Amino acid sequence: MKPIALAVNGACGHMGRRLVQVAAADPEFRIVAACDVPGHAHEGEDVGHLCGLAELKVRIAPALPFEPRPDVVIDFSSPRGTMWLLGACTTRQIPLVIGTMGHSDAELDEIRAAAHQTAILKAQNLSLGMNVLAELVHRAAALMRGQPVDVEIVERHHRGKKEAPGLGTLRLAEIVEQQMGHYTRRHGRSGSQSERPPQELGIHSLRAGDAAGEHLVLLAGLGETLELKHTVSSRDAFVRGALQAARFLVAQAPGWYEMSDVLGL
Repeated sequence: MKPIALAVNGACGHMGRRLVQVAAADPEFRIVAACDVPGHAHEGEDVGHLCGLAELKVRIAPALPFEPRPDVVIDFSSPRGTMWLLGACTTRQIPLVIGTMGHSDAELDEIRAAAHQTAILKAQNLSLGMNVLAELVHRAAALMRGQPVDVEIVERHHRGKKEAPGLGTLRLAEIVEQQMGHYTRRHGRSGSQSERPPQELGIHSLRAGDAAGEHLVLLAGLGETLELKHTVSSRDAFVRGALQAARFLVAQAPGWYEMSDVLGL
């Protein structure tokens, strides 16, 4: 079977380099392009050498090559990097997996519009396990609707994560609220008047060390508690999720896709 021709956008960043390393060891993929913003310090270098591998004969370039044509692009760059690449993928109808966060509303509208021309998958979290957790929370919350259940979400990430709570946590909170009704969100607790009122959803953000990501959802009733937890031990989880998304996307018609489509949820 012919390997999937893969292009990596943001190839010089931490996630891009790891994607190159993992994909280069996977016989289902062949890296044919490595891109980063024009004028990058590593422009022109062999991406294999940059990533500590043998030479891959793929130079880091500011644009997608016309030959060989990539079957799919995985973007681990920046909002600027995504938008810089989007036009080429749209014009040439190259499927695009976007693992980059932080796009503005206007940029998201432009990305969604591009999905009329090519297959695009954008995910808040490319980890397969995190997407399974979201589905399990959805099912559990639906089954426990109408019961006196207290909900708490605890997240843990590395010390350098910028936003708190993270997008994954906010998505889990939205799922609970969609299934169980309105909650008042409370971020942490302190003081002598901290007893829990009805319909409060507690969110607690931990930032420490180099933790790649952990999410715990507690649904606590009277006499019993259900705990649903997902832990990322390595950022390879996001890389492997991106490759799974790429396998899926190469066979799809133009349109907007999410990780739930990859998993058949």
